[in-house]
Amino acid sequence: MKTEQNKSAKDENIFLNIDIKIENIRNDWNQTFISLVRQYVNELIDIIGGKEAFNILIANLIVVKVDELLNQIIRTKNELIVIMNDADRHLYEWSL
Repeated sequence: MKTEQNKSAKDENIFLNIDIKIENIRNDWNQTFISLVRQYVNELIDIIGGKEAFNILIANLIVVKVDELLNQIIRTKNELIVIMNDADRHLYEWSL
């Protein structure tokens, strides 16, 4: 009985150590990835011509994407209005 408990405790320790090592590797990978992204963004900033120009470019891209999204929402709203109007018309015709 005691040897089974010792084996179980050892197994738990092994799994715990494996989990810790995996978490450490994951953290190292995340830090490396973040560092590479920062380096890439800094290179882009240098290519574009400085942080202010980079920020303006990103802001313009965001404005364009927001406009596209708003246009999509408006189109969808209009399509839904047409569907609702058709449904109302059909319901009225069926009730006659």
